[in-house]
Formats: sequence, C-alpha cells, structure tokens
Amino acid sequence: MSKPVICKTKNNYKKLFGDDGTLYPEIKDLKAIEENSFIFDNRTNLGDYEWFKLENFSTKEFATKEIKEKTTGADYDLATSSDAAGIEYIFELSDEVLFFQKVTRNAFIKKRSFITLGENFEKKENIYLFQINAYPDAIYDRTKDVLYFRKLFSITKIFTGINEIYRAATDTEVQSFLAENSFSLVDGFSADKVKIPNRKKIALVQDTFSKMSKQEKKEMFDYIKDYYPNLNVNNGKAQISNEEDLKNILYGLEERFYTTLISKEKRIANSITSAGAKKNKTKI
Repeated sequence: MSKPVICKTKNNYKKLFGDDGTLYPEIKDLKAIEENSFIFDNRTNLGDYEWFKLENFSTKEFATKEIKEKTTGADYDLATSSDAAGIEYIFELSDEVLFFQKVTRNAFIKKRSFITLGENFEKKENIYLFQINAYPDAIYDRTKDVLYFRKLFSITKIFTGINEIYRAATDTEVQSFLAENSFSLVDGFSADKVKIPNRKKIALVQDTFSKMSKQEKKEMFDYIKDYYPNLNVNNGKAQISNEEDLKNILYGLEERFYTTLISKEKRIANSITSAGAKKNKTKI
C-alpha cells in the first residue's frame, strides 16, 4: 500500500510522493525500538540501538498538526519544484506510524545536470536533491501515542518548543536556587556567572533540593565532600566560590558520585538511567 510522503514548508504542508515501500527499510517493526527505549532524561547517554521516548505525546503543546489530527495523502496538495528550498522536514504518513526526518539547507544538493543510473539511463536538469537517512530523526507510534527519538537537537526544528524538556534555568530560578539558606556565595561568585551547563543542572534539581529537610541537606553535603574535598561547609552552608564548586554540588544532588564495589575507586557517573526506565534490551 502506498504511503504518502509529506513535506512541511515554512507556511504549509505538501505531498511529495507516494512510497510503495518504506523510506526507512532498516526499521522492520517498532518492537525492538520499544524494548530498547528510555523515558527521556538528559542525564542518560544512549548506547547503540537505544532510543528515548515521550509518552502521551499528542497531548503535548509541541506535538505537530499531523500528530494531533489524523490525515491522509488526499488532504495535501502536491509539492512543486518551487517548494524545495523551503522544506523544513518530511514525514511518511500512515494510520499507525509516522517517520520524521529534518531537512537542513546543508542537506540539499543542487545539480545543474546529472545522469541517473537505473533500469534506464536518464538525464535530469536543474533539480534539488536531499538524502534520506538510514534512520529517521523521530518515530511516532499513533497506536500507543509515543514519540521515539535519539537526539533532542535533531527534532527541535520539527517539534517547536520540545527543547523545553531540557531547558536551562532562568535568571530568576538561578538566583532563587543560590539564595537558599544552605549556600554561601564567596569570592565574588554570583548568579550572573553561572554558565549554561550548570543552569541546565539547576533546572533539573531545584525542586528536589527545595523539598529536602535540613538534616537531608547536611547528609548531602557530607556525601559531596567525601568525593569533592574542596567543598567548604561552614555553619551548615556550602560555600560556592566558582563554577567548579557549583558543578560538584549539582552532581551530588543528582547522586552521580559512587564507589566501585571491588576496587573501591571513587567515580562520577557520566550518564544516569533510572532502573525503572527500561526493562529489556534487544538489538534492532
């Protein structure tokens, strides 16, 4: 059955063509992807064959028209060559699964003329080309209302506003976090010196920290100091003199510090995945 391939231009949607096969033949079904998927957590580094997922995706503000509204190829006008330069992303449309791929300006190749090699040699003049990747940037399973993806930055152009799920704390939020009674800013350090990496960590941990009791905060600082001896704690307040102090406090709040069982080596976890985020692992 032919599956229409739709392009999103700056102001409209157009039908490119109907595909009798599939744009992404490497993906046989979604079972393996589902079994190798994690609820999105920016602290998690994916391995080969693994995907992030967002559930109840059609209810999100950044879900696109084609996800919120079920359409068919007949609902779209045919694209013309004049639409090529404005294409932002494409998607393969079906009743159950939608495959998305962003289209960047760098992905386009404009050829004055070339010869195609198929059953017959054919000369083409003045056309735009762009490459279909081996895997899509995002997959939407309509039957389960789940979006799968591997890199958040690859889909921000498709789902406008989705980067809010991994955002940096605002100036007000940073100021509020550092103003906690448990911190003491020294050596001229202030909220306006906090850079983006630490701002993103603050956005993740600020709620957790604000709900901690005084005793829990003391235990947290003891835990951090065991791995980061440079942290100074006076009268129950952790002193923050630079970005390094703040970074290690935030690592501690995420509980990234750990000691190996056998060698007793102290380490910092580069990636965090909740044990309940995924159960089984199967290669695609």
